[in-house]
Amino acid sequence: MKRTPRALVFQSFFIFILSFVFTGCATITVPKYIKDSHPYKEVFYYRFNEVQEKARVALSEIGWSIESTADPTVFERNKLLNETEGEQILIFSKVRQGWFILGKKYSRVNVYLRAGKNNTAEVELRYIRMTSVPFKIFEKFENDRFAKKLFSLIDKKLAAQ
Repeated sequence: MKRTPRALVFQSFFIFILSFVFTGCATITVPKYIKDSHPYKEVFYYRFNEVQEKARVALSEIGWSIESTADPTVFERNKLLNETEGEQILIFSKVRQGWFILGKKYSRVNVYLRAGKNNTAEVELRYIRMTSVPFKIFEKFENDRFAKKLFSLIDKKLAAQ
């Protein structure tokens, strides 16, 4: 079957467009600090150091690597400063990436721990997923299933000690 010149032009154009779409043209910078757009919070009735240790272990068991930690006051003013005992830390995970049909997904987690009164510790989970498709980047700050899984694992680890 012989192709007409018009069909060859269409085929070449189609291949050009497909190669452009699959190579993409969007650059993504996943922020290290995640704003509290949709935080998940839970209070644990254990000492701050115990909760911090178990939160780190739980993150690594779920598959998140810790990149660094910081004092949260560098990034935000603590609105609940009077209610905390002073100890607080912000844990940054490394960026995780994955492919899907039309592009790439990048996600990161921040875990903000605050010591409370009467041997309590509040764990605040912040999550971001950035999805890159050709010509567009979508951000999502929610992952209910992940938050529930992390909090239950921390709780299980604290109860087992």
